[in-house]
This record gives sequence, structure tokens and C-alpha cells, in this order.
Amino acid sequence: MSVENKKVGFIGGGNMAEAMIGGLLKSGTCNAKNLCASDVSRERRNHLETVFGIGTTEDNCSVFDSCDIVVLAVKPQVMDSVLNGIRSDCAPEAKNGSGRLVISIAAGVTTAHIEKFLAPQVPLPVIRVMPNTPALVQCAMCGMFANRHADESHRADARAILASIGMVMEFDDESFLDVVTALSGSGPAYIFYMAECMVKAGVSLGLSGQDAFTLTLQTMKGAVKLMENSDDPPEELRRRVTSPGGTTEAALGVMMKNRMKNRFEETITEAITAACKRSTELSGTNNV
Repeated sequence: MSVENKKVGFIGGGNMAEAMIGGLLKSGTCNAKNLCASDVSRERRNHLETVFGIGTTEDNCSVFDSCDIVVLAVKPQVMDSVLNGIRSDCAPEAKNGSGRLVISIAAGVTTAHIEKFLAPQVPLPVIRVMPNTPALVQCAMCGMFANRHADESHRADARAILASIGMVMEFDDESFLDVVTALSGSGPAYIFYMAECMVKAGVSLGLSGQDAFTLTLQTMKGAVKLMENSDDPPEELRRRVTSPGGTTEAALGVMMKNRMKNRFEETITEAITAACKRSTELSGTNNV
């Protein structure tokens, strides 16, 4: 049975859930009648109903009880409360899994932690996913880990769902999702910060804010396109655009000099390492 014939429910109707619902519908992976969502906010429920034509409710258990695939799309800090509610209030067959697949997009919440709450005595397929915000424009990079109870059909269903919002990379070691969180989960913010700095530099040299932004945005898009269409690594592409005695060399010379002073490269590495460490800490907190 393919995903399009399964009922997919979202517990939590925030931005990431909206992106996934939109991707599933736009790609034709699912139709609206097989999608539903729960959320505590009436405003969010109305929004999802109006934009996507799906059924919504404030009752998490009605979603958990009725769906083949349940996506836990709530923030990590409220995950335990949500899991407790499912364990306490849902039907007995729902509490022991009943063959359903659970997908979690909560950063730092391990599959073992979810199993402990929902199905401590029986096998429960759980797949942990780390998407990023470009899911909102169907250009996400998602990392995925499946627990020991998830078979190939479960993984295929998860891949199909994630493919509707971008790319997916599967890992055999759950700890790698902490690296994924640091590199791609938080990664868009690093790019936004670089863009912010470039725009500010353009404005400081006399450009209007809009012109500086347009120049920065198209430059970033072009650079990404070059990387996508080249077999060469980024360092080789950088060397190619750096003519001896030219403007790029002048700019990079400042960056390299400041790298020695301010440790530019080391700062990037340390920043990503700090994000990874924090994700690992969260995973440890939510381990078992």
C-alpha cells in the first residue's frame, strides 16, 4: 500500500507541519481527504482547513487513533506532555502502536524516548527526522533515522513524505542526527547571517538596501547553482574565481588575514560544533 492510500496525521500544526502538508498535496503524494492535523490553536486549525482543505481537531488522540502514519510536529519542550496525553487518553490499540508508523521532527528527542512513552512493551516503528526551514519552499534538506522496528516499507513511506518537501539523507546511527541538526537544521541561519553582512557592506558603500539585497541574493543563488552543476569541491570553485591581482583576491586577502586574527574558518567550525553539542545534550536529556 503506497503513501497516497494511507491516512497521514500531524500532531501539531505549525510552520513545519504546514510545509509538509503543502508538499504532500503539491507533489500528489497524498490527497486532502487522507490528511488531518491537530493543534491547540483554533487560528492554526482554521488556517490549515482554509488553505489545504484538510480535517483538523484539537484532540491529539483522534489523530493518533485514526491514522496509519502519525507525524509528531510539536516543539521539543512540549513533547513529553503530548506523549503523556497519547499514552493516557488514546484507545488501547493506539497506545500499543497497532502497526502505525510514528515520525518525529522534534530536535533532540530520541526514538528510544518516544518508544518509552508510547509502546514500552511492544514494537513501535519510529523514525526521527531533522528537516530545515527551506521545507517551506519545498527545498528542505532532511536527515532521517529509523529505529529497529521500522522496516523497509516504513522507511519508504518516510522517504516519500520527506521527498515532497526536498531531499532526504538516511543514517544508520542516530547520533549523526545531532550533526545534521548543527549543519543543515541550523544551517539556513548561517547563510542568512552571511547575507545580512553582505547587504550591510553594500549599504555602507552607498548602495540602497534593496539593491544590496538583490545583488547578494542573486550572487548566492548563482554560487549555489555553480556548486550543484560542478563536480569540483567548493575550494576549487573559489580558486577559479580568484584572479591574481584582481578584486576577488583583494577581498579574500582580507578574509584570510582576518582568519588568522579572528579565526574565521575556526569560528564556522566552532559554531557548528557548538550546535552539534547542544543537540547531543538535548538528545541525552530526552534519551530514555
